[in-house]
Amino acid sequence: MSALRVSRSADLPPAREIAQLAELWAWALPVALLGSWTCFAQVPGVNWPLWTAAAAAGFLAVNRRADRPRAQPYASLALAFAVLLSIGAAVTASPHADALIFLAVAGLCAFAVLSLATPADEIGPAALARAPLAVARLLLAEAAARIADTFAALRMRGAVPVVRASTLALGLAATLFLLLSAADPTMAGWREVAWQAILSWTFLARDVFFVVLVLALLGAYGLAARGSPAAAAASGSAAAAAPGGGLRFSDLERLIVLGAALSLFVVFFAAELSSQLGSAAAYLAPGETFAEATHRGFGEMILAAALCALVILTLDRRALRNGKEASVRLVSWGVIAASMVVVASAYQRVRYYESAYGFTEPRLYVQVCCAWVTIALALLAWEQRSAIAVPRLLRHAGLAAVVCVAGLSYFNCAAWIVSANLARYQRTGKLDVSYLERLARSSPDAVPALIEALPRLAPADARGVRQTLRGIRLDRSMAVPPASARGLSWYEWSLRRAAARSALRRAGLAAPGSP
Repeated sequence: MSALRVSRSADLPPAREIAQLAELWAWALPVALLGSWTCFAQVPGVNWPLWTAAAAAGFLAVNRRADRPRAQPYASLALAFAVLLSIGAAVTASPHADALIFLAVAGLCAFAVLSLATPADEIGPAALARAPLAVARLLLAEAAARIADTFAALRMRGAVPVVRASTLALGLAATLFLLLSAADPTMAGWREVAWQAILSWTFLARDVFFVVLVLALLGAYGLAARGSPAAAAASGSAAAAAPGGGLRFSDLERLIVLGAALSLFVVFFAAELSSQLGSAAAYLAPGETFAEATHRGFGEMILAAALCALVILTLDRRALRNGKEASVRLVSWGVIAASMVVVASAYQRVRYYESAYGFTEPRLYVQVCCAWVTIALALLAWEQRSAIAVPRLLRHAGLAAVVCVAGLSYFNCAAWIVSANLARYQRTGKLDVSYLERLARSSPDAVPALIEALPRLAPADARGVRQTLRGIRLDRSMAVPPASARGLSWYEWSLRRAAARSALRRAGLAAPGSP
């Protein structure tokens, strides 16, 4: 399936191109209006065959006027069957039958569209399996191309990059808002208000349904106006493509997208500040503790920072560098700095959560992940001095990841967790003994530190921990059934396993039969 281009001025005379665009919109808008009026939130009946017939008629009428070869007979036959099946919705009242009719009609329409991009005799099982995604991509790409053609025909070519960048910026801002709203109660309240408004405003949902229909119909009719697969493959210029293929973004587009991300971060910081300065009731959800509130959303915050880094990389790789590169870099640095602040906030939330609930291995890993993301963002900021060398950036970020993993491996994290929880116990009198027992069973690294901590525990807790330690085996029974348990070979020796075995022996807690 060929990539779809933005302009067809090289294929059609200007007057013919404008007439074709007018015909596409003249069919797409009324048929979409008919669908949103008769089918949205309505019981299936005569409305289904009425709209299916209108959509098929527009498809065939647009294709009939195409200068290139018309749609293959398979497409016309598929549309005829789709209309015939849709009539069943006016006959049956069974919801199950309506569902089958809908799926069948949608499949036949998708086949008709797919046959315009792929010869029908080449549409095999693999192509049919990929058909939903392939057809969606074709329709959206063609609709975007026809909308761009419309701007160009109206002598608004300068508006195309702005519209494209605004669409990307809106999508990025919406995604960041959803991620960051999980971390801030103020933004969460805005999200709930917006969601309730969407649920209650039926007319808004109907408008969205209308827009979706317009895009689908405009894409289908645009493909029909092209004609055969060979003609579709030959059409178009590279106005929205890179010299070597692929989409390119101007400085203006990059500024719009990155500016939207930076603005959303500013809103998040302002909401966070207002929450911190406000009352506790405004900051905490009903029944929520302070530690739970600080724990909320740190994963989404890390994802938001990672998403911004990915967007910066993509925009830089696909950049058409004009005269505003310095401004783009400045805004990029602003987004990176804001992302680093968000990651630091996520790290601090984990620290608060540990203070309230104790230290665990997963929480320590999250903190190390925050550190690695911060390092990767700093490397990205350093690369922003000029065009980003992605291979070098990936090598350095990978090296930082290796260092983090090595640190976790060589540093005795389990023993540190035991010590940190004991220190917290001395301060607050709170200790999750059951977690320490699970840690000892899962990681021998924690055994020596836990044995040393026994005198500092309450008598009841110390008895439970001793009982757990007596049941720990450090031989092959850790991985296989006890029936085949035996001592480990010399090449299975581990420094900390040996230290755990010695500590258990000195404390008189070694399991019977242990080597």
